[in-house]
Amino acid sequence: MRSVIVLCSPDTLQMWVIIAALSGVFLCAPPAFATELDGDFPSLAEYWSAEWPPNAWQEDLANPPLVSAYEVNWDEATRVDIDDLQDKGFDLNNPFGANFYCGAGYPAPTQWLIGKGDELGILSLQLGSSGTGQCGSLAKTMDLGIAIHFISGPVQTDLPPRVYDFTLGIPFRGLVGDSWRYDLLFRMGWYSDFKGSAREGIRFPSHLVLYNRATDWWEWVLGVDVLDRDDILLLPVFGALWTPSEKWRFEAVFPRPLIGRRFAEGRWVYFTAQMGGGTWDIKRDGGAEDVFTYRDLQVLLGVQGPSLGGLLGLSSKNFLEIGYVFERHLEYRSGSPVYKPPDMVLLRTVARY
Repeated sequence: MRSVIVLCSPDTLQMWVIIAALSGVFLCAPPAFATELDGDFPSLAEYWSAEWPPNAWQEDLANPPLVSAYEVNWDEATRVDIDDLQDKGFDLNNPFGANFYCGAGYPAPTQWLIGKGDELGILSLQLGSSGTGQCGSLAKTMDLGIAIHFISGPVQTDLPPRVYDFTLGIPFRGLVGDSWRYDLLFRMGWYSDFKGSAREGIRFPSHLVLYNRATDWWEWVLGVDVLDRDDILLLPVFGALWTPSEKWRFEAVFPRPLIGRRFAEGRWVYFTAQMGGGTWDIKRDGGAEDVFTYRDLQVLLGVQGPSLGGLLGLSSKNFLEIGYVFERHLEYRSGSPVYKPPDMVLLRTVARY
């Protein structure tokens, strides 16, 4: 048998003693350390047995409790004006503040066809508050219009110096769902010089127009405009409204197209075209009762803005327009004579579209 003798230096022996002491401490310590760790951290088995969230895919969300109408304190509830909300919705669709259709059958605004003699000048003053009805199932106010037309000429035919418009309409305007709105206006008017019976001057210019908002920038228009005039009984209304941005508006709508450009807040410049005129019951110079009809086509350049309205003492929804009038035509129901006045310039102030 061999003997192996390991010779160690004092430093080596001291190192082995320290290692042996530390090993003894760790061998004796595990139960204490394990107990301390178990108090703060769950074991692996507990992780495997946990279910979170518990049956979340099987349980339905709890329905909120129903509140009876009798339990609501209506005196303290916030009041909402439905008509005001609808008006704001309409203003989003039309930055000009129209809120309703305005076509060939609408009462004439305050305007001046500059002319005299055979040029057939006409100065029209609107004295009523036409077109102030609000949106809703039934507008809060009637559509009342009063206008006086001062006629200058023509020399070669006998028109009265003045004719009058008295109109009363009942508007129905509102929203249907999120994409439809409607404008129905039934109007009765009395158009005459009131020198005779004026019975033939009673007319019913009305309209029904539907708007469908297809997207945030496209809106389709379809309807009918009843003029109830001797020359034109009614006109179809059709087309589309396109608002690609807050600065542009395109109305490709017959019979009144429009292109508008906004340069500042509430300040617009626009270009539009429309048909003007009307039918009136009059008394001729010879004493005979007759009815005359005047018609023209107009292209207009308009401007609208708060600064302009403040300068003239008007509201911010007022407009000034200058235009060129052509294709003018004057005829009588009796058949003679037919007269075509020359083209001329038009100045107009519009209180509200």
